[in-house]
Amino acid sequence: MKRTHPEGIRAFIALDLSNQARDTLEKIQQSVRRRTGPDSVRWVGRQAFHLTLFFLGDNNGPDAIAALSDGLDPLAAGHRPLALQLGALGCFPTPRSPKVLWVGVEGDLQPLQRLKAAVDALAAGLGWEPEKRPYHPHLTLGRVKDPYGVVNHDLPYGQPLESAAWTVDALHLYHSQLGRQGARYIKIHSAALGGPPPS
Repeated sequence: MKRTHPEGIRAFIALDLSNQARDTLEKIQQSVRRRTGPDSVRWVGRQAFHLTLFFLGDNNGPDAIAALSDGLDPLAAGHRPLALQLGALGCFPTPRSPKVLWVGVEGDLQPLQRLKAAVDALAAGLGWEPEKRPYHPHLTLGRVKDPYGVVNHDLPYGQPLESAAWTVDALHLYHSQLGRQGARYIKIHSAALGGPPPS
């Protein structure tokens, strides 16, 4: 059981995108939005585009967050920067019953999986419950409110709509503040990946 605190924070570990990748994701989002029913999806805002590695849950106390921040630095130094790019459109769990619309990620997927496994091990060693589902790297476009407004439209699942490539050079620990206008993400700590960037 992870260490909690009654006045703790909601937090997660993630990788950032370049501005170009965010621009392209917005274009993809707009394209998909035109193909769905009105108000059938709660679309993710630009500032929320990130590649989540580990969701830490709510009520994380300051000691636990400090220990995690300290552990991320040597962990990140042991992994080289990653070359990633946007992939195809997809959904969870199935096109017949979609709950989340997303864009996949391509590129250095094996190094990404190794980085994810190292983050999992660090978090588990500090008391967080390990994630049981296989890791499927993706960037969320929106969460479906009305499945009929999505299922009844011919979305091009499995197809890349537009591409953008970027280099990931750091891990980030985020504080997620929930409010009436949606979530606000604040970086608590950044840990630089070691080694030269991919060519």
